[in-house]
Amino acid sequence: MKIKVVNIIKGTPARVNRNTGTVYVSAWHFKQMNPTQRRFVLYHELAHYLFKTKNEQMADEYAMMRMIKEGYKISDILKAMNNLLNNTRAHYGRKLNLISDARVYDYVFNHNKKSLKPILK
Repeated sequence: MKIKVVNIIKGTPARVNRNTGTVYVSAWHFKQMNPTQRRFVLYHELAHYLFKTKNEQMADEYAMMRMIKEGYKISDILKAMNNLLNNTRAHYGRKLNLISDARVYDYVFNHNKKSLKPILK
């Protein structure tokens, strides 16, 4: 995977060429992100390349799992994503999916029974 920094990419912090693996990173967007958000975006783009997919949710899940394996806290990843994605319908769905995946992961691998409790009463 090769990374090329460009001034700005309209509407997204990064984009990958799924054929070559070149990731184009928006310097403008990345300057506004914290390190957790940057890592998530790069792993997200890596997933698009590795799996040759346009599926945003799959790329989100891959990024989250890679970061968890690196030792990032689930809560930090979710906070980063919540601040990174806006509240459009598509982004809202991605947020809900990621929260759901994180809760299941926390239960299965961390044996945290509280993670499966209903959010709303």
